[in-house]
Amino acid sequence: MLKDGFELMIVGMGVVFAFLTLLVLCLTVASRILRRFPDEEPSTPQPSQPLSRASSRGLVAAAVAAAQRTRDQAS
Repeated sequence: MLKDGFELMIVGMGVVFAFLTLLVLCLTVASRILRRFPDEEPSTPQPSQPLSRASSRGLVAAAVAAAQRTRDQAS
C-alpha cells in the first residue's frame, strides 16, 4: 500500500512538472512572437483650454441649481 502511494506521488509530480514545463515553453514562444511587433506609443491627450472665470462661475451656478432642484423634487 505504501508502494502504491509513492507511485501515485511520483506520477502526480511528473504530471505537474510536465504541465509547468509546457506552460513555460508556450510563454517563451509567445514572448518571442510578440517581440516582432513594435510597441505602439500611447497617445497623449491634448491639453484643454483653461476655462474663463465667467464660464467657470456659470458652471458652478448651473451645478448648484441642478442640485437644489434635485433636492426639492426628492422631498
